Amino acid sequence: MRKKAQAIQKQNTAPHVLSRGGYEYLEQKLLAEKTKKKLEEVAQSRSIDGVIDPPSPVRRHVKWKMARTKKTGEMTTEAAKEITEKIISHFQLTIRIIFQYFVNAMYNCVFSMQDSFEEQATQGSFVPHGRQDVLTAAIGRPEHPGRVRAAGVGVTIKQYFGSAP
Repeated sequence: MRKKAQAIQKQNTAPHVLSRGGYEYLEQKLLAEKTKKKLEEVAQSRSIDGVIDPPSPVRRHVKWKMARTKKTGEMTTEAAKEITEKIISHFQLTIRIIFQYFVNAMYNCVFSMQDSFEEQATQGSFVPHGRQDVLTAAIGRPEHPGRVRAAGVGVTIKQYFGSAP
């Protein structure tokens, strides 16, 4: 049994450096940081209403990157660094696509909408959909059956991504 576990662990090219709290503790920590930042912004702006919206949930690929970042700021392995670079490039590409979409939308307001739809169809850009999100695309492998990366203990694929359409 021990040899089997060691063989499986050798295949892990991007190990995390989380403590016993795992992804749940990391998510709590990141949400607390977001809340603290919002409170500081409200205090600086001296807002009258004092109502603070809860922070948005931490994205899965952000938790994955944070779990593999050492205290020194370095990644745990070269493979983790490569996957992180892919995540960043996907994110930058998505931002460029969104920007291009808005430029096209402004153009379409003035000119014809038909030309824009043909242009978007030929671009073939990355659009996250269901299980095929930024993290899955960066790693290059689908989710393991029955569990979800960077989601914590006991979270199933159906719970995280919802039922298949």
